[in-house]
Amino acid sequence: MIAEKRLTRRFPGRIGIITSDTEGLNFGFITDLSRDGAYIETEKLLPIGAMFQFVLSNGYANASVPSKVVRTRDAFFHGGRSGIGIQFESLQLTGKALRDDLLLFLMNQRYHSVWERH
Repeated sequence: MIAEKRLTRRFPGRIGIITSDTEGLNFGFITDLSRDGAYIETEKLLPIGAMFQFVLSNGYANASVPSKVVRTRDAFFHGGRSGIGIQFESLQLTGKALRDDLLLFLMNQRYHSVWERH
């Protein structure tokens, strides 16, 4: 059994993001969000240690989110969907507020579905 390394609770979801680089626009989905980082499904894989920056938005405000790639998953070799695990780096005030807003949204979604089953 592999020991869990994450220190903060993760919440599943599907939040669209767009990034850009010299090759153009890249699309992805945050499928797992925590206070420290996220997992992003994307075909644009970066090496571990690479810097990754994207914009978080809640529909009212936007914030640039600097982060670092801490793991990768290539669907060609591992099956499933390709993606990168990222760790947030020095989030500023607006970035922290948006991250927390999205976490509350995902928490509410998760627990709301529990109550709907009964």
